Amino acid sequence: MTCFPAITSEPAPVDRVIRNELTLNHCRYSCGFASIRGLHTSPPPRTSFVVEPFFQGQVLVPVELPDAGPGSLESCLIRSVIRMLALSKERPASFFGFNGIPASIPPFHDSSGNPNMNRRHFLQNTAAALTAAAWPFSSARAMAGREPRYRLALGQWTFNRAFRGVEGATRRDSLEFPTMAGELGFEGVDYSGILLGEHHAKPKSLAELNRRAADAGVTNVLILVDLHDALGAKDAATRQANAEKFRPWLEAAATLGCIGVRVNPIGDDSLPADEQARLLADGITRLLKFSVPMKLDVLIENHGEGLRTDGAWLASVAKQVADPHCGTLPDFGNFQKNRATGEFHDRYAGVAAMLPFAKCVCAKSHDFDVNGDESYSDYGKLLRQVADSGYRGWIEVEYEGPGHPPGTATPERRPAEQLSETQGCLATKRLLEKHLGVDVGKKP
Repeated sequence: MTCFPAITSEPAPVDRVIRNELTLNHCRYSCGFASIRGLHTSPPPRTSFVVEPFFQGQVLVPVELPDAGPGSLESCLIRSVIRMLALSKERPASFFGFNGIPASIPPFHDSSGNPNMNRRHFLQNTAAALTAAAWPFSSARAMAGREPRYRLALGQWTFNRAFRGVEGATRRDSLEFPTMAGELGFEGVDYSGILLGEHHAKPKSLAELNRRAADAGVTNVLILVDLHDALGAKDAATRQANAEKFRPWLEAAATLGCIGVRVNPIGDDSLPADEQARLLADGITRLLKFSVPMKLDVLIENHGEGLRTDGAWLASVAKQVADPHCGTLPDFGNFQKNRATGEFHDRYAGVAAMLPFAKCVCAKSHDFDVNGDESYSDYGKLLRQVADSGYRGWIEVEYEGPGHPPGTATPERRPAEQLSETQGCLATKRLLEKHLGVDVGKKP
């Protein structure tokens, strides 16, 4: 018997479960067929397909096809539907309705009302369902009770004015940062090398950061190292020497239990783009010889201007490095092509190019309109790109307001009142939670 699934509104009692397993994207999902009683007033009892973990606690009510064998076209179509369900991210209301009845395609009944439809109607309806399933759909039910796709980290640069003691800001010490992040509801922290300063070389400071992170229930994720020694220098000896300068920062990141460090993609601007990419890839490969034994990744961020903020060029560097411990950190806001002329790379194309190599994502923000949307970036579009890429992991919140700095692109939406650092990071956090829903982890 072959079954086509559709989501029901309530779980139903089962009296028999036969389980097997399905592997998708290197993840194993427990599946099964269950005989259900009393779900509908019409006889006979129906059969349902349950996919875990995506549909934990939910029941998928199918149509019975007694003659469909495991190698039949029906089975192939069903498997495709299951894959669509498992891999999709948002569910349009027009695709699956409740109580087992699809909302936008003909009900799976024959003309007599029998829930067992014939083969021709099944193939027609399943093909229609596959077409509808091509649209992303919500994982609100799918992720219930499971590990979230994304976890939010607070970028320390958000509070750079406080940590630098800028006039008008309340002075804070970098050792306070994990506590601040925990109090604001973040699960992780990304340290700024500039703001961390000499603490990175002091064992007592690193021990204190670990203690405070544990007390606050946050994870140390990254150190954003801001050395300006070119890993893409023209001379090989210089590239090697510059890679070695990162060692104290790598040791600090390892002591903090971070997943890696962020580096700036600095090279020799006098060289052609492809030669700069080749040399930078070589410099990062040299750096990896130090970082990999420490179990640390190296992340390349779009940071600066020119080629350094060209997403496609940065992706080409990661591709040339060709090491699983090297990736990118796409920043939603850093796409300045030429600050002097006010030119910008296309941020959406840049993020899309970097996402296949992403090991973290930075949700940069400056200002917000009256509806709470970021003024310079379409977060809905950017986060759809993140979701569609298959990325899972940390998303860093970095608020650079209040107000936009010189050279920022023309806002897509009119900024409202300027926000404080605390208000700005929370506004960014709310925006991520709005678009990502239950896919975002929540701090206990």
